[in-house]
Amino acid sequence: MRRHYRKRIGNCKEDHRKESHRAHKSVLSYVVIMASLICGFGQTSAKPPLDVYGALPSVEDFAISPDGQRFAYLVNAEDGSGLIISDWHGNRTGTRTDNLKTRGIAFNDSRFVILGASDTARWHYFRGRTEYTGAFSYDFQNNKIRQLLAGNESLWPAQSGLGRIAAYQQGSSDVYMPAYLGTPPAKAKYGVMKVNLQSGKGRVHERGKSTATDWLVNVDGSIIAREEYNEKTNQYTISVKNGNQYKEIFRREVSIPYFSIHGLNGSKSAIIMSTMSEDGGIGPLSELSFDGKLSPIRFTSKDFTIDRLILDRNRTVLGAQLSGLLPSYEFFNDTLDRNVARVQNVYASASTTLVDTTDDFSILIFLIQGDGVAPAYYRFDAAANQLARIVGVYADIEDKDVANVSTVEYRARDGLKITAIVTRPRNWTKGKAYPTIMLPHGGPATYDAVGFDWLAQSFASRGYLVMQPNFRGSWGFGNAFMQSGYGEWGRGSMQHDITDGLKRLIEMGWTDPNRVCIIGASYGGYAALAGGAFTPDLYACIGAIAPVSDLPRMIYDEVYVRGRDNWVVEYWKQLIGDPRAERSRLNQISPAKNASSFKAPVLLLHGSDDTVVPYRHSQLMESALRQEGKTVKLVRLKGEDHWLSLSETRTQTLKELHKFVGVSIGPGIP
Repeated sequence: MRRHYRKRIGNCKEDHRKESHRAHKSVLSYVVIMASLICGFGQTSAKPPLDVYGALPSVEDFAISPDGQRFAYLVNAEDGSGLIISDWHGNRTGTRTDNLKTRGIAFNDSRFVILGASDTARWHYFRGRTEYTGAFSYDFQNNKIRQLLAGNESLWPAQSGLGRIAAYQQGSSDVYMPAYLGTPPAKAKYGVMKVNLQSGKGRVHERGKSTATDWLVNVDGSIIAREEYNEKTNQYTISVKNGNQYKEIFRREVSIPYFSIHGLNGSKSAIIMSTMSEDGGIGPLSELSFDGKLSPIRFTSKDFTIDRLILDRNRTVLGAQLSGLLPSYEFFNDTLDRNVARVQNVYASASTTLVDTTDDFSILIFLIQGDGVAPAYYRFDAAANQLARIVGVYADIEDKDVANVSTVEYRARDGLKITAIVTRPRNWTKGKAYPTIMLPHGGPATYDAVGFDWLAQSFASRGYLVMQPNFRGSWGFGNAFMQSGYGEWGRGSMQHDITDGLKRLIEMGWTDPNRVCIIGASYGGYAALAGGAFTPDLYACIGAIAPVSDLPRMIYDEVYVRGRDNWVVEYWKQLIGDPRAERSRLNQISPAKNASSFKAPVLLLHGSDDTVVPYRHSQLMESALRQEGKTVKLVRLKGEDHWLSLSETRTQTLKELHKFVGVSIGPGIP
């Protein structure tokens, strides 16, 4: 099964969900297969050190072979990182991945595992730096690893997304990979490469077009469909291939391509696509027949947003994970629907995420985490009705170390209902007012849900209360909620929702109003700076990781890198405003332009290799604050990207934040 996500460009009634998973043990029989698959995992102390939270997870990503005989996962340890392949009897092999920023794994068959990775690079002919992505095949029978398409002269040199597998050719070691083809200064054309996993070499299978954005490929290598978007004419089209000709079956004119093809239906008689959606995610689904007939797909659930589509290895859509503070699912297969529900009933107050399945759905892999449950991968054997813990995500964090995670609802000042995740220390006592961390999420078109948030858990482990509000503009709560955040950055309702969440905690007696810090990353970093600039009396300290500090500059940066006609530029103009027509208003909500209003000290942390929000934004913020005589510190995270992908700099970030918070508002309540 492939996990398929649509990229997003770019969250008082109380529900504490106290129901324990232990009350449901009779539903399934449990077998603990192994406590750990990695040599040298340590034992958990009474309070895990900060390094445990700051380091990358000990285990990242997990995949099962199509026949269910083997599984694979990525491991991070003190002496390096690697890819491990194991059978259920503990026989293991693997390869080191020390110099790679790994992004995911998938099995081809009983011989090859495909490993996705990325690197921040600068290329001739291109402005700025690119997060270049690629893939490797690991032949675990012969212990050989090869980079796919390395040195192929047909490839466009700088591209993101290289490494995607469009189809696995049945009965062979060949795969089909979409890729940009061509040589600068000519224009890149998005086509399909046929790649041999044993040699790593590929050849052009379908040359494609400069307007192509996606391909559907059959298991025999035949092209099913091509998706296109022309940024000059705003034409979005889908065409199917018949022989050597393409027939257009769908066309719409849109300034932003919210349409998307995702895969095929179960009978492979129609394309599954999402129709127009304004929420930045996957919109309502439809079946598009090969003769162009569009039919909506109706799930039984109401009032939901699709969080991700769940696909098999060759892009057959199996169902969807729906948004929510806890995940829910809708599948087109009744057996799969029933088996997933079994596991969810066991861990009713935790997050149960379906990670992978065998081709016949007889074995399901889950990531389970949340309130009192340390994140771990589990195997569900449908025939035996057994759920087994395979391996923990963090080697030194057990269930007893996980702070309480609950959901809280409150009303914003205009009456809109806002949900939030609140992480409380394990020794939380009602009636005590705790020092508090407000932790707005990034995006802003994402949302926070029940799970294990390493930053929130680290602060809760030290006696701080943490709130993660899903302010308007967050994704996952419907189009209207998401669109209500348009134009509301900074001094508007998006920021008010964060402020109102803090005020609700104070009213409830949970928070000491004199001991509050606001911390965030990306958009959350902007929101943290906006809190310091526009509500300076609320916060005793501000921590911003990779923040946007100057909104006109942010949009002009996108124009510089992508071009004025690119749809991403149009998206940000709709979301924030047009810097040409509204420069004065955008300056008024840019923290770097309002440094004089800050009262609390500011800590800025920013990766030197950030290709999403350039390091320059933190430099501008630091300079503006220093000119106004404010207290500020800028920490340059050497070699780090936008996502804190490196263990060393992630740990550095966490230690800097804890030291800063401790000095600013004192220690948490022990």
